[in-house]
Parts: sequence; C-alpha cells; structure tokens
Amino acid sequence: GRRVAKRGESNEKPIGEWQRYEVECFGDSIRPIVNGKLMNEATECSVTSGKICIQSEGAPWECRKITLEPAKK
Repeated sequence: GRRVAKRGESNEKPIGEWQRYEVECFGDSIRPIVNGKLMNEATECSVTSGKICIQSEGAPWECRKITLEPAKK
C-alpha cells in the first residue's frame, strides 16, 4: 500500500538502445539507478532477503550482461 514517487523524468534511452540499470540494496533500503541517474529510493522495506526476479511489462526482454556484486556502502 506504499508508493515512492520518482525523483524526476525517466532517464531511459530511445527504443533500440541498451539501457543500464543498477539496483542498490542495503539492509531495508533500495535505490534504482537508470543510466547513471538515481530514480527514487525506498526505505523501511519489509523484505530484506530472498530471490532476485526480473520483470518484463508486456514486451519481450533481452539482456546483454547481468552482474551481481556485494553491496559497497
């Protein structure tokens, strides 16, 4: 029931260009970064561990490289 508004306009590149998404998770906080721009930040998240899932919103999804690294604060 809780929503966090975006900090600004979308930073996605035009269709057909590769996007770079970084998702930083520290404890109960999450920070999605799109092409180098922080889009929003959520704190006091109730789920702090578990599986990593990737969602496509109604269209085919392709990836070129996925990297998982330990969080550095």
